[in-house]
Amino acid sequence: AGCGLTLSSLTGDYLLQGAHGIYNLKQRWGVVDSTPVLKIYSTNRNEQRGQGEEPVVVTARRMVFNEDGEVARAEGDVFIRSGVSSLSCDTALFYAGKDSGVAWGGPVVRDSAGRAQGDTVVWTVANGELRRVAIVGDAEGRYRTDAGDTVIVRGMELSLMITEGRIERIEVARLSAGQLVRKSGR
Repeated sequence: AGCGLTLSSLTGDYLLQGAHGIYNLKQRWGVVDSTPVLKIYSTNRNEQRGQGEEPVVVTARRMVFNEDGEVARAEGDVFIRSGVSSLSCDTALFYAGKDSGVAWGGPVVRDSAGRAQGDTVVWTVANGELRRVAIVGDAEGRYRTDAGDTVIVRGMELSLMITEGRIERIEVARLSAGQLVRKSGR
């Protein structure tokens, strides 16, 4: 397809579009190598369609989609957005049937209150929203509290619980450093 390609999972939860790509009908896989955009919808997509549902949106330089395994692979300058949260990395795998994925190559998770990074990121999606993110291997996070203070943590693993696109809770496994920086003037 030289002027537009759309690939979808059997359930319709994943929709991959791009300007140029191929799809092998016999082997049920495709590649979008020009302006690929992957949209991950809620499993209740048809029920929520009219309620302004925001899908998780993924962009990259190249994406590969395997319909049988419902696996998508994003490669090069990957950017994932869910609400006010985002994840950037070099490579990411998405498992449609499991509502989960893994990212590596300098992954950084951000929201309006902070950021976290490490060697590898694993996440789960529920009802079209990013819910849980685990940052594994040399993990570091920096977050601003509601009071305006900044919390800086380092450890082997950071687990982030996300509600409506905002980081609600952070858990640190094998903490190696932690710091609380008070807002000036307090």
